Amino acid sequence: MKLRLLTAAAVITLALNSPWLLESANNNCAALERLGSRQLLNDDATEKDVALVAAGLAALSDGRMAATMAGRQRPGVPPTLTCLAAYWSKRTGGPAS
Repeated sequence: MKLRLLTAAAVITLALNSPWLLESANNNCAALERLGSRQLLNDDATEKDVALVAAGLAALSDGRMAATMAGRQRPGVPPTLTCLAAYWSKRTGGPAS
């Protein structure tokens, strides 16, 4: 029973912290911004100067822009969890909301 609880705790901890670890960011919202910036830069349809400005703003905001947008989108949910869900949605190709 203790092993199952420890395993569950480890999986939950890894799931909650994996985005910022994968993106070398300080938090989940910063990881979401980095992922979005990277996808913009790799998208052929995006103007490169717009993508570079977005990447620069994301680097300066350190997740604050994504956290603000997350708070506006889902006021009852902590921004960290909203950013986490949006990160995995974007990463797996689903609709980012």
